[in-house]
Amino acid sequence: MSMQVVEKSGEGLSRVYGVTVPQKDLSERLEARIAEIAPTLNVKGSVPARCRRPT
Repeated sequence: MSMQVVEKSGEGLSRVYGVTVPQKDLSERLEARIAEIAPTLNVKGSVPARCRRPT
């Protein structure tokens, strides 16, 4: 993951940083995490036995 960190302000003890992360990296990690937790996901009010499955 390639990210850039830039110090925008550094007065006294206060620091402000800007962080830039490529959208491609974030979307890949998000999709991987969703695929990982999808089988065990429970949605409140949903009845697993009655869910329609895509055909």
